[in-house]
Amino acid sequence: MRRKICDKVVKLIMVIVIFQLLNIYISQVKADPTFGKTTVGSSTYADYGWYYKYACRFQATDSGKITKITIYTSANRVQHYAFVYADNSGAPGTLLGSVAWTPPSSAWGWYDIEGFDVEIVKDNYYWLGLNVGSGSAAFMYDAGAANQFAVNVDVPPPDGQFGSAKYYAYQISIYATYASGIATQCNLESRQDTDETANLGTITFDNVPHSLPDTVLKQNGTYQISYSPLLGYQFQIWETSGNVGVENPTANPTTVTLAGNGTLRAVYSTITLNATAYKISIDPNAHINYGLGYPVTYIFLIPENSVNLKAYRRYSLSQGWAQLEEKTAQDFFNGIECVRFNYSQNKAYVSVAFSDISDDIYISITDANGNAVATAFLEIAKYYDNRKAAVVATGDDLDGEEYVQYAFKLASDKFQASRVWVTFGIETNDGYPPNWNDIQEQLDEGFIEIASHSRTHPFVPYDNYDSEIGGSKSDILGNLTLPLLYRKGNDEYIWAWIEPYSQSDEMVRQKLGQYKYLISRTTGYPENDFAAWDSAHGTFNRIGITAVADDRTLSQLNTAFNNAYAKGQIYHFYFHVGGHSWSSTAKIPRHLDYIKNKLDVWYVGFGALYAYHYVYLNVIVQ
Repeated sequence: MRRKICDKVVKLIMVIVIFQLLNIYISQVKADPTFGKTTVGSSTYADYGWYYKYACRFQATDSGKITKITIYTSANRVQHYAFVYADNSGAPGTLLGSVAWTPPSSAWGWYDIEGFDVEIVKDNYYWLGLNVGSGSAAFMYDAGAANQFAVNVDVPPPDGQFGSAKYYAYQISIYATYASGIATQCNLESRQDTDETANLGTITFDNVPHSLPDTVLKQNGTYQISYSPLLGYQFQIWETSGNVGVENPTANPTTVTLAGNGTLRAVYSTITLNATAYKISIDPNAHINYGLGYPVTYIFLIPENSVNLKAYRRYSLSQGWAQLEEKTAQDFFNGIECVRFNYSQNKAYVSVAFSDISDDIYISITDANGNAVATAFLEIAKYYDNRKAAVVATGDDLDGEEYVQYAFKLASDKFQASRVWVTFGIETNDGYPPNWNDIQEQLDEGFIEIASHSRTHPFVPYDNYDSEIGGSKSDILGNLTLPLLYRKGNDEYIWAWIEPYSQSDEMVRQKLGQYKYLISRTTGYPENDFAAWDSAHGTFNRIGITAVADDRTLSQLNTAFNNAYAKGQIYHFYFHVGGHSWSSTAKIPRHLDYIKNKLDVWYVGFGALYAYHYVYLNVIVQ
């Protein structure tokens, strides 16, 4: 009996414990709140196309932070972007956040897109949607409110402003998941150190620029901040009040921490024009490794009401000054040493390159009589000559096959006639040895850059990484004389690697750094900005392209260029050399006619683009 009683007691205790644990577990599982449409619509929206934004308007049910967007869709397995836009009087307005997303399947279904960090305020409206990449996406919907669904053209990633749109009374199956909570208010301001002016410039808070004064609503936490002063002013220090603090008050950019409501204020001062000469320096080893013979543009503030100024450069203190050629905004030029004065904006754009003489460049500006003029260095231009956008073209699979070599010469002629630079990737030993004499002839005629496309165009893993990556580069340098932009004295430089089959692995990355390539191109897209530096491998990260000319129509290529140009981005299209007709009525020649001769566009070789950017990131100006 005692044993039976004991067994019953033990079983009873176990049941109680399990029941209590289950209650605890159930009480801890609480779904995050959502807003949007969580049911599958009964109708299909399939009026899709490449490079479109689709957005639906919903009202937030509480304040908090969006962490995830879930969408019911059938989308091609290419890169798209989910997004959140603020509402602007019933229309989508400013981009609040976006996340790149490649569908794991093209089948219909609910898909979670995580990684959002977007503050929302109760009862405000927000636009949730998808920016479709180089594929397509379809959606399910039911009838919605008037103008609840908005569509417009946009090459991903999505624009900072949604732009004009076509509207429909649709409510598509998409919703946001958010962590609820009350947002903290941070007031954004600026003031001059003398208090003569206030709220000039912009503060970028968590990657969103704000005209001043303004207020942001954020959850408590730490965020990136930076201040951009107006021309003629410079940042001095951050001031805070309330429950707001900055990591380093004298750093710009820095981070701000919100522990409650408060104010973040940038203090600025007038720039003093007090230097008559500047020294620009690069690390000696970097100079050896990359040459850096492509001119980079340095922007200087010049005195008001200046006229007839001159700019000079030299490479050592013992040298005499050499005057730089002057260009105007009405001149067409790319990749040359020169100066352009903008007297209405009080700026000088000085484009100079490093030489084989030293690791330094000296710059001075004088008046018409040769008297040194006091100036102030402002910044390095993102693009050469401070252009609005850049154009890059890359052609793959240049070898010695007769039809490829023939197409290469025709293609070169078209790019040269258009004055648009093109980078050809050479396979140096794939069974069809390149006709080096033909390639040299086109190099000498200009607007041609050479990249390595390996020796044998292998899949990864390679049988011999050193041969494919280092050997192909050696083949090129041993058989061609490169243009001056790609030389430093007797040394020549190949900066770009075109990935065979758009494949890479850890050893490829390691060897690219070892053999001093700056950049490698894959065919992922859209990619419209610079790749980040990969310090682990000593080269820039892999970068994709904007458009594939092989399978896009002329209209699609022109639209892709228009979008990148409008956003001030890098437009990069690629093609296979032997896969196109090069008559004047063919697709790429007509596209070149569309994009050529724009005075505010930088036409540049793919490798040279990154040689410029390397200097932009690493040069020291004193």
